[in-house]
Amino acid sequence: GKWVWEQGQGGYGDAGELSALEVLIMDVTEQRRLLEQAQADAELRKALLSELNHRVKNNLATISSLLYIERTKPTQDKNASIQPCLRRVEALAELHAVPSARISGKVSGHTLVRRVTSATVSGSPPPHPKVSIEMSGADPAIPADMASGLAMAASELIANALRHGLVHTESPRLCVRVTTADSTCTVEIIDNGPGLPEGFDIATDGGTGLNLVWFIARKQLGGSVEFTRDGGEARATL
Repeated sequence: GKWVWEQGQGGYGDAGELSALEVLIMDVTEQRRLLEQAQADAELRKALLSELNHRVKNNLATISSLLYIERTKPTQDKNASIQPCLRRVEALAELHAVPSARISGKVSGHTLVRRVTSATVSGSPPPHPKVSIEMSGADPAIPADMASGLAMAASELIANALRHGLVHTESPRLCVRVTTADSTCTVEIIDNGPGLPEGFDIATDGGTGLNLVWFIARKQLGGSVEFTRDGGEARATL
């Protein structure tokens, strides 16, 4: 269809009767399209600004909590305290590099996990393991308020595998697998290291990093985390 603008003017005789009618009709379809586009762009900018403010607020609160956790740890090695904080902040930074869907503010789970894996592995001390990343099922659209938790938990599990599971392993291998089925997203961190001790309970036996993963999984993501070993592979499932 078309949009038109109309304006009319009558001509009258001496007796006041209508003797002529002048009508101007203009096609304003293009002007209307430009107006609607400008309104849509303004709504998008408003939504993106709101999302950015939300992300920054959440991330600053998370960083504050991480610094508080490290401050309360009894350690004399400042570098040992700073390094985990830096890695966790870098995991949050990867979230900002992932484009969001228009208006909804949701991010690609596949892209987020790929970026976090790359950043965590490249930021770890050498030697680096052979890394593979596998994706199956639909790309999960992660809400912005859950994406930071996913980034943090995935980074923590990968760092734990690198730091403890593979540090003394010959030909170390690390696989990060993301599976989506029935509205559930599962992230598996699989390595060929020795795995955790028999009877390990993350809620009671884990250090700061794994306790953080447990809290995020249960409280922020509404999910769970478990550790298993099968056929020479240690597996963390989020």
